[in-house]
Amino acid sequence: MLNAKDMRRKINESLKGKTEAEQISIIEGYIQGWPPNVRGEYVRMRRHLVRRLNKLRTRSLTIASSGGLSDDPFVIAKSGHLTAALVGLPNAGKSYVFHRLGGDGATIADYPFSTVTPTVHLASLDNLRIQIIDLPPLVEGTIVSLPYGEKLTRILDQSDVLCIVLDASSDAEAQELILADELNAIGVMTEGGATLVLHNRVRHAADLSPMAEGSIISGTRVSLRSERDFDFLMSQIARAGGYLVTHAKPPGQSPEQANRLWVEAGTTVRELAASVHKELARRLIGARVWGESARRPGQKVSADHLLADGDVVELLAR
Repeated sequence: MLNAKDMRRKINESLKGKTEAEQISIIEGYIQGWPPNVRGEYVRMRRHLVRRLNKLRTRSLTIASSGGLSDDPFVIAKSGHLTAALVGLPNAGKSYVFHRLGGDGATIADYPFSTVTPTVHLASLDNLRIQIIDLPPLVEGTIVSLPYGEKLTRILDQSDVLCIVLDASSDAEAQELILADELNAIGVMTEGGATLVLHNRVRHAADLSPMAEGSIISGTRVSLRSERDFDFLMSQIARAGGYLVTHAKPPGQSPEQANRLWVEAGTTVRELAASVHKELARRLIGARVWGESARRPGQKVSADHLLADGDVVELLAR
């Protein structure tokens, strides 16, 4: 049996360049043949595959049910490297957050239900493209009471990052509990690193510690008070979506001259080189690394070395 690192690399390589239908078939094969009685990284890897398979199946069913391309604003083709959905109660400020992330077309108003259909923006973060979706507000009983409830569920299922927007000038805990109940009722996971809880309209230093059990508490909490907070929000979305930042620099240049590149967690030096240029990956012999993944500054590592968030990498080629 392959070790976890080699298995992850094998899976990623087998999925590269494949259509969504091919990816579904490949992942189903891996899950069916998964080694029994494994622990640790193998368990986490299988959970990731199951989540990815469910998202691919949901997207496939959505497109099939709409006959392919559709004028229905609730049928949204997935675009970019990852998708983040903005979710909140009426008048929580979702459209304002969407606008601050570069989106146009959303109605910003001081009255509830100003957003009645999803609005989509493809944002850029260095080499990453992040699809931001501003959704109509959730209310208690959304799936039962609103005609777009089932379609909204599909959008949430295919999103990589859930951004819960709370109005911090009101009772944020009450809002959070309502949203948790509503999302959990439709089977949307509100726990783990793929959830960001955005405290909007923060006027004073807020206590962002976890609230009562059962609320949406497991994700990263973000206080949106200043320009700086909004500037960092895209990076927090990328990290919640499973990406980390690296700095690739040619030999002889300083770290300040390095190019900032976002890569998926679990990326190796070789895969980083391939994202820069395929020829560079072919001629790669290793790298020097400064950062968390290195035992010492400037450590020389192999092409199979796993990178960590914030690493500065000097790629070495023949």
